[in-house]
Amino acid sequence: TISAIAYTAATLLFTVPFFDTSTLYRIYSTLILVGIFSFCFSYLINKLLYKLNATTIYDPLTKALNRHTFNKSIDTALIEHRRHQVTGVLFLFDLDHFKRINDEHGHLTGDEILKEVSRITQNRIRETDRFFRYGGEEFAILMRHTSLQNAAYVAEQLRAIIENHTFKKGLSVTISGGLSEVHQSIDVNGWIERSDHALYEAKSSGRNCIKIYIPPLENWSTEEPALLKSAE
Repeated sequence: TISAIAYTAATLLFTVPFFDTSTLYRIYSTLILVGIFSFCFSYLINKLLYKLNATTIYDPLTKALNRHTFNKSIDTALIEHRRHQVTGVLFLFDLDHFKRINDEHGHLTGDEILKEVSRITQNRIRETDRFFRYGGEEFAILMRHTSLQNAAYVAEQLRAIIENHTFKKGLSVTISGGLSEVHQSIDVNGWIERSDHALYEAKSSGRNCIKIYIPPLENWSTEEPALLKSAE
């Protein structure tokens, strides 16, 4: 639109002899006003599109990426691992006894804690890591181009930071988590299930800990129950 206005103005330069001064003044004034309105309209449209795009990508409460984005991201991670051997680790964690917090202190307090956990997590992870709200009080971190050992170190460090943090109303919060590494023998659901299985083991082991899913060495592709070890 602005380029069209500029073209019209340039054309008018060659037709100046055919217009009197007052007519030219009105034409140029109109063009300037149209240009200003076009710019403002374009700016508002872009701003609305940005907000609309944000609502489809981010969780509105925690500002973490949402479940839909998680599904697309983990699909991409698995594809790139199969094609280019890009390493990746999926870390699932949730807040221990979160229902008790909601019941005893109210859902508003629970929401504030979720937002604070999100802030702490995003301050700790790398810019290349992707942080998601997986559902309710459960979160996920997709760490690519890293080893399982390095991912476990980050997970354990995050667990300790949250444990030592003082939340709203002086509350203390702990997390339990499970990690698993991507492998070409499994699909997306298998990868999620491995991390989820490790998370379940962390819960069963008393909570406030991180567990790692290690597939059986004699048959890497099997989905039989595998050895789990602590990330500590």
